[in-house]
Parts: sequence; C-alpha cells; structure tokens
Amino acid sequence: MINNHDNRCFISIASIWEIVIKLSLNKLDIKGGFQTVEDFLENNDFEILPIDLGDTKVLLNLKFQHRDPFDRILIAQAINSNLTIISRDKYFAEYDANLMW
Repeated sequence: MINNHDNRCFISIASIWEIVIKLSLNKLDIKGGFQTVEDFLENNDFEILPIDLGDTKVLLNLKFQHRDPFDRILIAQAINSNLTIISRDKYFAEYDANLMW
C-alpha cells in the first residue's frame, strides 16, 4: 500500500511526536537521528496529518480498549478522516477503524 504511488500516505503528527519523545529518552535508536525520519517522509511523499477538533471529538467517545494516548489519537484520526491504519497492534481491531496488517 505504501509503495503504491496511486495511494496518498499520511503520518500523524502524533506519530512524529512519539518518535521525538522516544529519541530524546534514548528508547529509540535511528541511525542518523531525526533527520533520517525527515528524509524518509520527504523522499516518500508522506503528508503530515495534523490533529484537529474533529479528531478530539471522536477521541472523546472512544472506548478504552486501548490505553496508549498516542495510539488512541491515531485511531480517532483514522475514524474521523476515513483513513486506513497500518499496524499490527491487536487492540486497534477493537475499534471501528479501517485496519491493515
């Protein structure tokens, strides 16, 4: 799906935020650091998906099968924007979001 140039690919600002936090806490090691992430996103035409008010309204009504706040906002964004999440997280399947893995 990601390699298909007919598809638009998004990455949530929440995912980038989580990457930055993990890099700063040394819980994630990426050769080349954050610049590698930036280069990958730019070279592969990823679009940054901001968090908007509609996403937070969906988040307000999500059941708590998943407790991770970053994952919960990703689920809300996918539902609100009718996007497909690519994840192997088993808890994502508990929600009415389009899921692929």
